[in-house]
Amino acid sequence: MSGSLLYMVTATFPNAESARGYNKFAGNVVSQVVGAGMSMGAISGRVVALDGVQGDPRVRIQTHYVFNDRAAFDAYNSSPLATRLKDQGRELFGSKGINIERMFGQIVDETLPVR
Repeated sequence: MSGSLLYMVTATFPNAESARGYNKFAGNVVSQVVGAGMSMGAISGRVVALDGVQGDPRVRIQTHYVFNDRAAFDAYNSSPLATRLKDQGRELFGSKGINIERMFGQIVDETLPVR
């Protein structure tokens, strides 16, 4: 996995009510991105509900995608699929006070358990 690219999208909502339905939406997005195939899609993905801070009502949900390399990420990011998924997210959650942060970087080392 060394050399692979990790793409993270953090969605921050003002409260739990505004975040309702996002986990299901994000899971559907991950399934589509992973299912897009190796030349354009991610090789793995997950949805993570981040722990909150006491007294802070905000809800943070993060999606992680691992791509084979930057070329695969670039192919996905410039694809009609990525545009459609981002547009769907804005349509469903844009009026709910959501803040989206996107970050990515190269995985330089990773240890996975032997099964």
